Amino acid sequence: MFKTDQDIRPDKILEKRLLLLVFVLTATIVSIGFLFAYPTYLRPIILSVFIFIILSIYITITILKSGESAILYGGLANEILKDRKICYTIINTEGKTVLQNEAAKEFLKKIPVLTFLQEHAVSDENNLQKLKQLQLSAEHFKEETLEIALKFDNKTVFSGQEWYRVTLRPISISQTDNTQKISNFDLKYNTYLFWSLENITSEKTMDTIFQEERRAFYNFLNYLPLGLYLINNKGKVEYVNKTLSDILNTPKQDILGQEITSFLPKNLATEQKLPNGCTQYTTYVKNAAKEIAEYLVKVDCFKEGNEVQTRGAVIGNIPTNAGLKQAYEQAVSEVNTIFNLSPFGMMMLDLDLVIKRTNQRFLDI
Repeated sequence: MFKTDQDIRPDKILEKRLLLLVFVLTATIVSIGFLFAYPTYLRPIILSVFIFIILSIYITITILKSGESAILYGGLANEILKDRKICYTIINTEGKTVLQNEAAKEFLKKIPVLTFLQEHAVSDENNLQKLKQLQLSAEHFKEETLEIALKFDNKTVFSGQEWYRVTLRPISISQTDNTQKISNFDLKYNTYLFWSLENITSEKTMDTIFQEERRAFYNFLNYLPLGLYLINNKGKVEYVNKTLSDILNTPKQDILGQEITSFLPKNLATEQKLPNGCTQYTTYVKNAAKEIAEYLVKVDCFKEGNEVQTRGAVIGNIPTNAGLKQAYEQAVSEVNTIFNLSPFGMMMLDLDLVIKRTNQRFLDI
């Protein structure tokens, strides 16, 4: 049974066996010298020489096996020790530390990995379930990678929480990497558990920010003062915002997957082709008050990957000539407000793709 860290490291085991071989070879040479110095003790000296030769052969065989393990260990150790950002720890099947890099020594402070995780894990059901899964994987030599939340400041409720990607991988210095086929001896002495702990708090934070920005962008499009829709290459509606759903007085789920002309019938007599390649037409829809309302539909085609899709904007409450100026000014004011207060960066381009205007969020980015 391994007693100290020096005894469980393959390079130290190889070193001890080499020293033992030197000792046995020295004893063999001395015994051969005794054959000439003390011929009267010929039989016991020959017996001792024979025993030393057998020991030398046996130790040589064990050194050859230890050499392969030590070489593998040395390559792995170099990879581990030179990393300063990720905590790496190798333990044997008895739970004793074989090798640690400096990051792991400073972070774990000689505490076993599982014990450290249990002491600092955030107390929620999901986290505790992950810890149990890691413990079972360690007991059954199964590879596992999980993301666990740790808390290092118990004085406050929200601060001090960090996220770590914990990876467990069994490694064997025997001839097979399949732990199911390893003998009990190799499982005990030649199999190790390789732990790595990587701080992914910034990655998690950026992911949270991205999700919030995505949600804000969705809400921005959903509640624009004009209806929006998106059609796939099969002519079916893929997206419709809440404004258009309200205009059509139809739930979103009843519009998705249908043809948009079923809800916004196209009037060929009013269809116009615009200079930028878009088209627009006037349509009439019965609103929630059972009144016929007039809407302007502007349609544009674009390429998404290898597919050609169609997007459209629906504008209602088209003003008369008398109120056109007032409606235009109000629309411009609303668009400017949304543009300036948008939670994400925006810019306006002309037909030559020249930037004409940006909002404050864009400048901050």
